[in-house]
Amino acid sequence: MREISYEEQTVKSGNPLARFAHRSRMSMAIDLVTHLCASSGTVVDFGAWPGLFLHTLGEARPDVTLVGHDPYMAPAFPEVKYVETLDNVPARSVDVLTAFEVCEHLYDNELDTLLQDA
Repeated sequence: MREISYEEQTVKSGNPLARFAHRSRMSMAIDLVTHLCASSGTVVDFGAWPGLFLHTLGEARPDVTLVGHDPYMAPAFPEVKYVETLDNVPARSVDVLTAFEVCEHLYDNELDTLLQDA
């Protein structure tokens, strides 16, 4: 069985419906976080992938500090600061914590840990 990357399933999919669905989810997420995050706030994306969501958010909100956490992907955008663990994020410093397209992949204990950390 051929392994298909996340990128091939979403942003670079040959299926126009998959690309549309991903763009729609991304657009809704950007709108939501744009309205929720305070001026000059901080957004942490848990499971940031290479940082596409944060990069796109930064284009809409250049005042926001962008922090990504993803132990399995290399960062692709220089404006996104990566942390190896959420323990490296100072307590009470985050205005919005996102985990788009992540939670459904976590085991119960991992989800519990994420929610406790949040």
